[in-house]
Amino acid sequence: ECKAMCQMIDRYSGSSNTIFIADRGYESYHIFAHVEQKGMFYLVRAKDIASNGIISSLKEQLPCKDIFDEWVQITLTRKQTKEVKNNPHKYRILMKAQPFEYLDLHTNPFYKMQMRMVRFPISDSTYECIITNLPQNIFPLDRIKELYHRRWGIETSFRELKYAIGLTRFHSKKMEYIKQEIWARLTLYNFCAIITMSILVKEKKERKHRYQINYTHAIRICRYFLSIKKEKAPPDVEYLI
Repeated sequence: ECKAMCQMIDRYSGSSNTIFIADRGYESYHIFAHVEQKGMFYLVRAKDIASNGIISSLKEQLPCKDIFDEWVQITLTRKQTKEVKNNPHKYRILMKAQPFEYLDLHTNPFYKMQMRMVRFPISDSTYECIITNLPQNIFPLDRIKELYHRRWGIETSFRELKYAIGLTRFHSKKMEYIKQEIWARLTLYNFCAIITMSILVKEKKERKHRYQINYTHAIRICRYFLSIKKEKAPPDVEYLI
């Protein structure tokens, strides 16, 4: 998955103001470097300071506080010299198995990386950690929270696409037919989303209270509408949803 994200970053040709937002599991020096090399920005949810993630490995450079918003600098290398081994707070040794294409032992032995590490409470006893390279003067803590929250809609969309639409299983074995199934399901998802969104707009105008649509049932109704034969009378899809 990290390799796939690096490929997506490399082939992306949009604005330099682009921010790549990702969940835990994409907390990787390799991904951060790919975004930096494009001159763009990243915002990635990270493991907490007590876990075995990047923030935990650099906690010596962070304040001994529950809440912080600090810049940390680390030099990545594959060298294992005395200088490197004696300064673990300054250097991070990447093993040969760890992918990082901007390093080698001869022409590019070191890669300096500066990261902003943010930790804030989400309840009385739990905290969220974010690693980013967004500037503090433009993106203070509140904006970082807002940006990360925006990806939740993508998370729910993937859930509906995988389970309600049925993108967890394929009928084909050949790559071109699998791609065909993916595009067909994406088209179906967009069809269902357009209908349900238009209903939400109507409900908001006509009703006193805000109602939430059951997307799983809505998708089933839309699929039934598309599957009925021409001689049958089509159902009132909006009414049923």
